[in-house]
Amino acid sequence: MKKSEQSFGLLALVITLIWVISWICIDTFVEVKDQGIFGDKFGAVNALFSGLALAGIIYSLSMQKQELALQRQELTATRNEFKQQNFENVFFNLLRNQQDITNTNIASIDELHTISKIRTVSVKGREFFHFSKRELKRIRQALEREKYEIYDQGYYASIPAIGYATAEEAEKADGHLWPDAQREFAITYYKISKDIWEEYGHSLPIEKAILCYQIYHQKYHYIVGHYFRNILHILNFLETTEHQEASNSGTNDEQVTITYRYAKYGQYIHSQMSGPELMLLYYHCLANSNMMRLVKKYNLLDSLMKRQLISLDHAIEGIFQE
Repeated sequence: MKKSEQSFGLLALVITLIWVISWICIDTFVEVKDQGIFGDKFGAVNALFSGLALAGIIYSLSMQKQELALQRQELTATRNEFKQQNFENVFFNLLRNQQDITNTNIASIDELHTISKIRTVSVKGREFFHFSKRELKRIRQALEREKYEIYDQGYYASIPAIGYATAEEAEKADGHLWPDAQREFAITYYKISKDIWEEYGHSLPIEKAILCYQIYHQKYHYIVGHYFRNILHILNFLETTEHQEASNSGTNDEQVTITYRYAKYGQYIHSQMSGPELMLLYYHCLANSNMMRLVKKYNLLDSLMKRQLISLDHAIEGIFQE
């Protein structure tokens, strides 16, 4: 038998005994002629106890209401904790997926080994992003060439026949020949048309930065496209969840706490990105306003310096540390 049932049985037994003893006492000590009057007084006492019982019931209902309110608060807290755990599971899974994308990409980059010989370099994982600055510089240098010319491998291969023993000897003899070959090769490799080359010459600095990145993106879209779409997906997920939680908050202090907590989640993304990744993210954001808005909101470019760009002219205000 449960303890509560034992207590109830004991209480019922005590009340019954009191009632029996009262009955015996009345018959013993109260004369028959006075029992009616005594009963009336006893009835008044019954009314008092009935009132007290009603008050007890009301008090019990009030206590039960408070207990239900506490239970609802506990249930709400449990539900919020479950939502938070579910959010963090999804968030960190997305973050792991981002790292998998970063570490498993493979790209082949063609470059000049000598002025007449091309070699292919295979880069994997984060190494690809370390090459990104060099490739953006190659594109910029090609676009800034005074004359538009495509790379002619046959021409450079024939150089030894017109006065030099080898192509390498020609490179040493004419300091401008090697840079020209590199820039012409970049125009050919990145399929830069004459119209794009001319457009670049009439563009503002930020427009030039966007144009360089667009040419780069067109060549390596199968890596950077997938990479940045996943980052955008993570940032959209952060913002949507933050808005949902903020809409259910009651005070300004709660909203400030929510904003601070989700800013920390943004720093989790930032902490797993290398300097070259942040540099490339900046150029990607120049051509994508929604991405730039979210990157600014969650401060992903916090540690990026101007000198990490391919040109100081490409920096916009409000992003970089001095």
